[in-house]
Amino acid sequence: MGNFSKSPGTVLAANQTKGYVGIHIEQGVPVLDRDLNLMHDFLAAAVRSLLAKYIGDGVIGSGFLIQTLSPAANNFKINAGTALVGGIEATFPAAINYSDQAGLPPLNGSGLTARQDVVFLDVSLSEVDGSVDPDLTNSDDVGVQTSVRDKLNRVVRVAENTTAVPAPAAGHFHLALARISRPVNNTTITPSMLVDLRKQILPLLDLTQLVRVLTSYGYGFTGINTGLI
Repeated sequence: MGNFSKSPGTVLAANQTKGYVGIHIEQGVPVLDRDLNLMHDFLAAAVRSLLAKYIGDGVIGSGFLIQTLSPAANNFKINAGTALVGGIEATFPAAINYSDQAGLPPLNGSGLTARQDVVFLDVSLSEVDGSVDPDLTNSDDVGVQTSVRDKLNRVVRVAENTTAVPAPAAGHFHLALARISRPVNNTTITPSMLVDLRKQILPLLDLTQLVRVLTSYGYGFTGINTGLI
């Protein structure tokens, strides 16, 4: 945990409760870490709120598509791509197998009873200090840690014997990706077992072009500022 005069999360929540949305630093006064942190947190919280409320959770194109492996295995491939979850952008720059993710348990095959599993993306932020990243100790100049970093964590998990995505822990956000129907005594995953649960997000440029096309066919869109399209 960073050495803060007050917890940034607590300060942000208190200011939001009072209806504050910005901060201006005055001249000739002490510079407080909590004021500087609040400046950043106001902006980050506003961006995430806008994305979550007006775009929502989902993926773009084939991002995070769950696919089987060949030959069939008790494993699956996660396609490269981008998702928005809780207003946070999460990206897999390259395709990865479930089993290649560090710290996750191996998948269990089914036994004498058929079951359904749900695959979901788990997104969260964690704090990183100099004990994890030596660059933050500023050894080349001042020689002390002056700040910490927020790190994006994104991992694809599997909840077994359920069709519902588990409720996220505090600070985590979940997005459904796929459902796996496991027949009796199954130790492999085949294409027929997978159902894609991903919600698609249409990029703004594509949405604008779609509105133009539909408008040209006589469809009206109440509330859309046609000057923007």
